Amino acid sequence: MDVYCALQGKNRTQTMPLWREFSDLNARIRTLTVLRGHPYTARPMHPNRCTPFMELAMFRVTALPVTLPTLLSAAIALPLATLPLANKAQADEVATMTLVLTASGTDSTQSDGEWSKASFRYQAKFSIPLQTDGVPSSVNMYDPEYAQKAMADAQRAMEKVQNAMQGKFSDEEEVEPEERYLMYIGQMDCPASVEINVQEKVEGAYADVGGMQPYTQTFNAHSNGTKDELNMLCVGNSSTLDIKDKVLYRSNIGFPGVIGHYVSSEANRGNIQDDRNAQHNALPKILSEYLFNTLRVAPVQGAKKITLKPTEPVVTRVGTYGGYDGTLNVDISWNFVPAQ
Repeated sequence: MDVYCALQGKNRTQTMPLWREFSDLNARIRTLTVLRGHPYTARPMHPNRCTPFMELAMFRVTALPVTLPTLLSAAIALPLATLPLANKAQADEVATMTLVLTASGTDSTQSDGEWSKASFRYQAKFSIPLQTDGVPSSVNMYDPEYAQKAMADAQRAMEKVQNAMQGKFSDEEEVEPEERYLMYIGQMDCPASVEINVQEKVEGAYADVGGMQPYTQTFNAHSNGTKDELNMLCVGNSSTLDIKDKVLYRSNIGFPGVIGHYVSSEANRGNIQDDRNAQHNALPKILSEYLFNTLRVAPVQGAKKITLKPTEPVVTRVGTYGGYDGTLNVDISWNFVPAQ
């Protein structure tokens, strides 16, 4: 039974708010249909977040039974569907997101059959312009608790529907959500810039039939990003600004990989590998995770210095030996300058 049918014949004064609510719901569903054909034009739809909502294009609000998957899908998809479609003519306010990172450290491992020590240094920075239409919304899709909050809202809405179908109406006045969030999105071919430098060196020796065999491994890279990588920085860093608390919620944070010069040599054998096109991550795992966890929800401007203590090798050769020790000194600063 459709909800509209369930409301037929009810007192018009009581049902008018619900009629308006479900008229708006129909508009949201039509918007989902548009999103199905043009997932990149929705504000604030991110390419990685489009796929889960595609199957909801033909979604209808129905009476009981309501399953949890349906409820969860509605909870996530419908608030997004209410957001107006992006228009380049509208998105004329620009903010600049910048990040500067420097990290350096050492680590070492040792056992009866091998020892290894390493030094490493990472420098990375970017500047990315993001656009907004300047219209605040009550939706913050980059809140880490967004899905849970949206599902709770959907649950309350469904309870209202079920009560209305039974002729039960509440005189309780609903609190209007606070419109405090500005969505900033990146456009393809935006004038983003990035610079990455990676320096790693490993020295060690392993047991061989002729005795301990010394070895050296080095990797060095410098990158300003390819066109495709710069485009990914543009579209991959969409964020939501809480204009009341001046807090930025990020969809992503990171740097593209690099191509550099890798050399592995042994004292008795010379260079056993010399690759000038070796692919490599811009940052080690421990540093990438720290960066994301620190800046996923953070003030619009700030700086931090910290010494991380890795529990597994950052650069040194990984083996079945213990005796690991490592230190990583991190210095980051960031800024998000909104449109004035």
